[in-house]
This record gives sequence, structure tokens and C-alpha cells, in this order.
Amino acid sequence: MDLKTTTSPRRRANIFNTLQRFVEAPSSGRPLEVANVGPGLAVKYLGRLSAIDMPGWDFFRRIEAGVRRVPMPDAFYENYETMELVAALRNIPFRLTLIDINPRVVRVAAQGVRGHKVDTVVADLGEERSVRLAPYRGKFDLVVAFAVVGRVRDRLRENARDNVGRLVRPGGLLLGTDTGGSEFTLVAPDSAFYRKAGVAAQERA
Repeated sequence: MDLKTTTSPRRRANIFNTLQRFVEAPSSGRPLEVANVGPGLAVKYLGRLSAIDMPGWDFFRRIEAGVRRVPMPDAFYENYETMELVAALRNIPFRLTLIDINPRVVRVAAQGVRGHKVDTVVADLGEERSVRLAPYRGKFDLVVAFAVVGRVRDRLRENARDNVGRLVRPGGLLLGTDTGGSEFTLVAPDSAFYRKAGVAAQERA
């Protein structure tokens, strides 16, 4: 199965570190509600060799992408994106929800999180007004969705954008990209966050 990869450790780290400076715990004292949509997996150890600052990283990235298509036990995979997100929010009380169409992805990613309550949701973002996501609409203060929407088939992509966007609480933050690559599109329902952070934001209806 072709899983979304989280190769290149620290690829998201700079984005998450910027996020850390501007996200605060809710004034009500409740934990921050955080969703990581499509966290992805990488082949253990091979993914680490694919970090951009490693010699020959592109060579190892191609190998990792090929090996990742071979069915293997959970123990052969690891997740970086969720771990980097958890590290960035380490000083803020939060609850984490992992969302993916693949049960293995949320299972492996959840196993790597220690010391935090983690919920997992298996849902198809391409489904129009996803029934499984209905209980989570408007729940999250922060939604992270890197290179997820772009992996959904063209004719269902607008459904995916809609499903992801509806997860965000009014005034919350949505951080992510439609596709992979080195350029990140930051989507903010409350774009004042990005103006404050000095980061260009692309607003979507």
C-alpha cells in the first residue's frame, strides 16, 4: 500500500516551532484540541536517512518510497510528523486526535505518542460531508494537514478540503498544504495569526 510518507525528519519542524510561539492554551483552562490529519508513515531508519540535511538524502528517499509499498508489520514503520507536532506543543496542555483513511497509520502514529490522550479516527476525506467526521466538526483549535488533500482523487478533492476545513473551531487555526513539496501553503480561518507570525497566508472560503 502506498502510504503518505513522513520522510525527511525535521521537514515540518521549523513550521511547528513558529507555531509554538503563537499558540496558547485556551483561556477557559481546557486542553487545546488538536487534530493531525493524514500523519503518514515512513519505513523505520530508512526515513531518517532521507532527512534533507543528510548526505545522499534523495537517494535514500527514493529507496524508502519503494520499500514503503511492500506490506510489512507495524514495527517496521515510524512517524515523524506527529512527533514533531507533539514536541512543538510540549508546553501546552492538549488533546490529540489522529485522522486517516488507513487504520495502520493512526495506530502506529498513536503508539509513538507518550503522556497525552490520543483519539484515533478512521475516515475517508473524499466522502461528501463525511459521516465519521461529523462528531468532530468545529471541535479543534488547531488542525494540521500536510500533503493530504492533494492525495485525494481530483473529483473528490473539494470534499476533502471541505471536510478538513469543517474540523476547525471558529477562530481556530488550520495549518497545511494541498500537495507535498518544499513550499507550504498556510491556510488560516483566522488569518490574523499569520500576520502576527509574519508568515504569508492564503485564505480560502
